[in-house]
Amino acid sequence: MRRYIEIFLLFILCFAGCKTNEIGLDTANTTLIGPETIMLKHISQTDFKPFQIDNGDDYVSCDRYRIIDTKGKVGFANGEGYVVMEPKFAFAFPYEKGMAKVTEKGVLKEVKRSDGEYNYWDSDDWFYINMSGDWLSSAMNSSDGVQKADNIDFVYFNNEWIIGAGINMVCPDSITNIEIKNDEYGNKCAFVSLTSSAFESLKSQAEKFYEDAWIELGPFCEFPGGMANMMKWQKENIRIPEGYKGRERVIVYFMVQPDGKVCNGKIIKGSKNEELNSEALRLVESLPRFDVMYCTPQKEPQHFTWPILFEEKDSLHNKE
Repeated sequence: MRRYIEIFLLFILCFAGCKTNEIGLDTANTTLIGPETIMLKHISQTDFKPFQIDNGDDYVSCDRYRIIDTKGKVGFANGEGYVVMEPKFAFAFPYEKGMAKVTEKGVLKEVKRSDGEYNYWDSDDWFYINMSGDWLSSAMNSSDGVQKADNIDFVYFNNEWIIGAGINMVCPDSITNIEIKNDEYGNKCAFVSLTSSAFESLKSQAEKFYEDAWIELGPFCEFPGGMANMMKWQKENIRIPEGYKGRERVIVYFMVQPDGKVCNGKIIKGSKNEELNSEALRLVESLPRFDVMYCTPQKEPQHFTWPILFEEKDSLHNKE
């Protein structure tokens, strides 16, 4: 029964007029929470004030700006000044791409050597909220005060991943639900449900964006720090067999898993000297995890070939 009520109310809000619906609700300043529609108060009707930044009142981002109560708690109002989230956070950053980083605890600290001019909020319990105030993902505060978020990998809209589509293309009022879960490939994703009209509009925007912009869809996968670091690592870790004379290359194959782990080392072009072949495979097994970033949800292992140069220790090529 609850589900039918939700669908019925959603139907009314989707097809009613832009400002008022058939039963007289001001839908521009209401919010749908479950089966209930709640009227919003304007900030002028409360004791809340705009959050203050260097240049005055907080700026509007994603149709949201920060407000503060008499106890210093932080909340949010929309661009028209209606309170959409009453102050309850110890601190909150502005919304960006439909999400805001917030915390419920912590202390205000002075930036070192700023003579009290600059401060920052220090907390070990940051998390993200969506436009409705629902929790999205946790974050940790490192020792140097830089927050590192455990962000979602991809965003699905109506159970589809769309090339070029982003949460910033979506009007907050068209979002009916957001769920955080793993997709079929094991990615931590946000599954955003949109109204049918908003979904079709999003697909059109994404298609236009993909046509006009160059989007790299191939995965990024490399040794930490790049090829130069890999060559340096090889030089520092290779073990030339005692008494080896000559100069030759052994070519190996290996695979990098989505988590960066190196595996499946094989000899493609070996040496007649089995000690060199064994050393080449040992190097593969010793490789650190690679840096891997996927631009699409489907994650597949990456394949590499690696020519490893062996030369005698007294070779002119080895001299500085």
